[in-house]
Amino acid sequence: MRGLLLHPENTRLGGDEAAKLIRAQIRRWRLHLRSGRTPEQLAREINPVVRGWINYAV
Repeated sequence: MRGLLLHPENTRLGGDEAAKLIRAQIRRWRLHLRSGRTPEQLAREINPVVRGWINYAV
């Protein structure tokens, strides 16, 4: 994203195991098979989960 700066120390969502679980969850969404949806539709489906991860980490 343009204008968004992330620092590695502030964007970590836990340890390596947590990162593995998050990546596995994202793979289960099978985003590559949802080509019929607009980016806005995908965002509406995905944002609540991502927001939950972020709220947990903060």
